[in-house]
Amino acid sequence: MDETSSNDEEEIIISIDRSGLLGMKSRYEDKFNVEGTSKSPPNALENELLAKISTTGPLSLADYVYIAMGHPSLGYYQTKEVIGYKGDFITAPELNQIFGELIGIWMIITWSQSQKPTPFHLVELGPGKGKLMMDILRTFSQFQGVEKEIHVHLVENSAKMRKRQAEALGVKVQGNILSEEDMSEEIVKGCTDTGFNVEWHWDINTLPRDGPLFCVANEFFDAIPVHQFQHTERGWSEVLVDVEYEHTSPYHLKLVLAPNPTPASLAYIGSDEAKRKTMYERLPVSHRLKDTSDLIEDQHSSSNPHVDKSIDFGTPIILDDYEETRESILDRTKPRPDTGIPIGQRIEVGPLRNVVMETLSNKIGVQGGAALIIDYGEDYPQAFTLQGLRGSEYAHILEKPGEVDISAHVDFSSLRDTVQRVAPNLKVFPVVNQGFFLKNMGIQERMESLCKLADCQEQEKLRNSVERLVSNEHMGELFKVLMVTQGDIEAPAGLYSL
Repeated sequence: MDETSSNDEEEIIISIDRSGLLGMKSRYEDKFNVEGTSKSPPNALENELLAKISTTGPLSLADYVYIAMGHPSLGYYQTKEVIGYKGDFITAPELNQIFGELIGIWMIITWSQSQKPTPFHLVELGPGKGKLMMDILRTFSQFQGVEKEIHVHLVENSAKMRKRQAEALGVKVQGNILSEEDMSEEIVKGCTDTGFNVEWHWDINTLPRDGPLFCVANEFFDAIPVHQFQHTERGWSEVLVDVEYEHTSPYHLKLVLAPNPTPASLAYIGSDEAKRKTMYERLPVSHRLKDTSDLIEDQHSSSNPHVDKSIDFGTPIILDDYEETRESILDRTKPRPDTGIPIGQRIEVGPLRNVVMETLSNKIGVQGGAALIIDYGEDYPQAFTLQGLRGSEYAHILEKPGEVDISAHVDFSSLRDTVQRVAPNLKVFPVVNQGFFLKNMGIQERMESLCKLADCQEQEKLRNSVERLVSNEHMGELFKVLMVTQGDIEAPAGLYSL
């Protein structure tokens, strides 16, 4: 430290020796030498994550998923063909045109029930490849002159996906096709060949304020990262992602438990024991850990029957006690006498999902409109539903980050509570199964109508896709529908048969 004097004031100059940082990379690489281990070489994003965690400490699951999915150059959305038959998963609009057509009809009916206010701002959150909006707008085109009333707004923060959406919708600017570079602007405006004005937004905060918003979000909320917590002898601990040095593990990362309260555990679980117990009691009985056998079977599979049970996500160890084994944790899996909550019980919390729902509800509450939320999940809190998909097969969430689609089931009860808290003037209707909703909207009748115009092969394909959308064995029960409208609408379409 050097000291100098100027105008009778003492100036302190602090010099920091950073020479030790120069050897960090080589020491880091030595620890991750995969030769002679069961690990494959880390990919580019794994290298970044390993360096980050080694330098700054373990990441929350939410932060890990955010980086794995949304990294600007190496994230899943930037490097993969994510949606469709060539991707890792197929969304409802990709199965057939009827799904989007029925969403379009729901929007038209709800707009009419709201006295047809103008301008009509039609909003889609997470538009994917643009197939859903394409089918919605084709349906709207059947109503003469409606394109003059409707302004389409797509909330999408990937320039690559924006370009795909523009191609699907035929959007141009002054007759010119939009490039990926054009799509990198925060707000992009264009017009379809059929006369619909389309505007892209990075997030919902820039949506217009001059009229009602009629919003649809299909498989949007499941992609927003969640935090996960596990009940331990020291209370609720956050599940974190740390570096895996063990040569026997095939992964370069592992799940651990925070030794102390984290900002997330304090903010979302809190220190109030009564609140913590209430969160546990809101879990359905099937999602509660009863004894050590549940933990041995693996909580992931026992609490989520839709996930491949052969994948063992393991039991996170306490971060400051690496000697503690899975067996020693199982020995302690007994209810704490002061709470009655078993050691090892997990719970997922999606605060960012609630932030989005809060912002959207505030806007609709003030401006008018409606929201149609379709996603997979349940109308109650979730215990452990985080899952990975790679090549249409279930994969470990820590396997090759950036190459695996990671999502978690949606807690619709939390979304409902958020709407009722911030916008009590809105109506929140009971959550229903997707199969129930689509049947009430007339999916069977529309299928029969299209089958009359199709050959035998197309008929079979259409019937199979409709069955996949509505049957309880496929998407009909797993996917749920939440409808939010203005207070003067008694019952929206979908709750009753058209």
